[in-house]
Amino acid sequence: MTLPPSDNQDLDRNGTSSAAATLLADQATNSSPWIRRIWGVCPSFDLSMLLHGGAVTCLAKLPDGRIVSGGWSGEVLIWDPIDGEVIECVKHEDRIDALKVLEGGRVVSASEDGAVKVWSPEQLTEEAIGPEQVPTVVKHESRITALKVLEGGRVVSASYDGAVKVWSPEQLAEEGIGPEQVPSIVKHERWITALTVLAGGRVVSASGDGVVKVWSPEQLAEEGIGPEQVHTIVKHAGGGTALAALEGGRVVSASYDGVVKVWSPEQLAEEGIGPEQVPSIVKHTGGGAALAVLEGGRVVSASRDGAVKVWSPEQLAEEAIGPEQVPTIVQHEVRVTALAVQEGGRVVSSSVDGAVKVWSPEQLAEEGIGPKQVPSIVKHAGGVNALTVLEEGRVVSASYDGAVKVWSPEQLAEEAIGPEQVPTIAKHERRITALTVLEGGRVVSASVDGAVKVWSPEQLAEEGIGPKQVPTIVKHMYWVNALTMLEGGRVVSASVDGAVKVWSPEQLAEEGIGPEQVPTIVKHAAEGSALAMLEGGRVVSASVDGVVKVWSPEQLAEEGIDPEQVPTIVKHERAINALTVLDGGRVVSASADGAVEVWSGEAVMSDVSTIVSFSYDVISLIALQRKYVIAAGRDRKLSLIDFDTGKVLCSYLGDSPATALAVYPDRPNTFLAGLQSGAIIMLRVENWGD
Repeated sequence: MTLPPSDNQDLDRNGTSSAAATLLADQATNSSPWIRRIWGVCPSFDLSMLLHGGAVTCLAKLPDGRIVSGGWSGEVLIWDPIDGEVIECVKHEDRIDALKVLEGGRVVSASEDGAVKVWSPEQLTEEAIGPEQVPTVVKHESRITALKVLEGGRVVSASYDGAVKVWSPEQLAEEGIGPEQVPSIVKHERWITALTVLAGGRVVSASGDGVVKVWSPEQLAEEGIGPEQVHTIVKHAGGGTALAALEGGRVVSASYDGVVKVWSPEQLAEEGIGPEQVPSIVKHTGGGAALAVLEGGRVVSASRDGAVKVWSPEQLAEEAIGPEQVPTIVQHEVRVTALAVQEGGRVVSSSVDGAVKVWSPEQLAEEGIGPKQVPSIVKHAGGVNALTVLEEGRVVSASYDGAVKVWSPEQLAEEAIGPEQVPTIAKHERRITALTVLEGGRVVSASVDGAVKVWSPEQLAEEGIGPKQVPTIVKHMYWVNALTMLEGGRVVSASVDGAVKVWSPEQLAEEGIGPEQVPTIVKHAAEGSALAMLEGGRVVSASVDGVVKVWSPEQLAEEGIDPEQVPTIVKHERAINALTVLDGGRVVSASADGAVEVWSGEAVMSDVSTIVSFSYDVISLIALQRKYVIAAGRDRKLSLIDFDTGKVLCSYLGDSPATALAVYPDRPNTFLAGLQSGAIIMLRVENWGD
């Protein structure tokens, strides 16, 4: 396989000899709402869930510190490594092979089909150019494997057929040169795997057969050297994969077999060292993949087995460290695909599973973080199926194994708690099915065995109550699958036998009512599936037979209505999966046939209309700004619906279905999604119309 060259700002990716190499990104427009993943401030974190759903193979840095990344889908996005803010910009027809940043912040992006585009985020916004409308400026006959920028803004682009071209956007425009008319200046026999630039504008190009050449456009023109006549200066036995330039004109070259060499053209000439005689300085056991350079001349080298090492030629010589003795400082689970360096010496490393980590050697040493411990965020062992948010932004997440965790992104960052290290604060015997929050921050958690518990993180800490010691306060005969809260702290709990109970912790304690003695106030004929609350204390309850009822405890008591006599107000053809409430008392109900209906609490069945119909069943809903709805489907899509117009404004495709949704406090456009995979992601609706 082949990967890219790199310097202290960015790294390009190269291909494999048997299968084309990879890259990826996210997309959006600048004129309409769209949903993106975001993240909290964290000095060292895993962006795999935030950015890309597959392999990240290109990274570059903009002058303002933002990162440009590209990959499998052909999309290129720009994101802030500090707060995770993402802007999607450009869509190629094929996967991205290389990225580079010109002076002034223009981005050069190149793709598998040989297309090269030059653009800037500002230009796209000002000219209202959509992601797929950015024109191709240069077209190679085969896929792009590397890009570099020379002084004066000229671009060096190289491709899988061994061709290297040197050009500038201005030159092409002035001379009227079309994308396929740009001439090749250097031609390797095998595919180009890496490029880097030395002082004075000399270019170093490496290819899949291990050949490394050093040349400049001016030298070739002056000496009349043709594309195939440029001589070889270094030859790796294992095929070339990556290049980087150190100060003083030294070159770092890495090969497919994991060998890394450090040399300069002048040194080789003075000492009469032939192309195959250059010694190895570092050896990765998993094969070489990527290089980058930190300030002070330290080299970051990464390999196909996910290992990342940080070293300098001087350090290795002084400490007599052999090529195979250089320690691993960060360990990805799979092959590293790209490296980039931020100001302050933080390294961005990405791998073929889509994981992106941000770290610095100093931070890892100071905090005693091992290679495999570079932190992500939160990871449950089982799928996350319930989320809610406490005041001050703390998140309560619950999963299929009965575990409940309470955390905040800031806390995890400050305490360097890894995703799988977030402690369980409450533990049900069976999987969690629902969560809600009472005033004062108490959490109500319910599970598949019918148990309902009421607790607060502070209470558990003060009283030294362990996760499995939190008492059950209400017990349904069957599992509880919905909870909501009425004013005054009363809880409504519904279970799969159709029973709905209304109670408060204080009432149960005062009246000495045991967990199994709480009476049923409403009884659906089929399994209860969802609950919501209207203003004035009315409850909306739904069941798997498609029935929706609207009632209040006071109304039932005053009118003497028995639990099984509460009338049906809305009827779906299939099971109700989710409910939420909009402004003006409108209720949104979603069912297993993909239908999403909107109606008012005063409606009769003839007033109900299906406003959106999805091809997959909708499994969860939340209201944003009380007038829009996020609908999550089994097809992994999260869709933003405007119920005033009946339109789906935009959709986001997740890595697995979102089984739980929660609005983030004080951020009306931001919400959390708990995925069936066990991951938790934060998302925000951008370009909100009003």
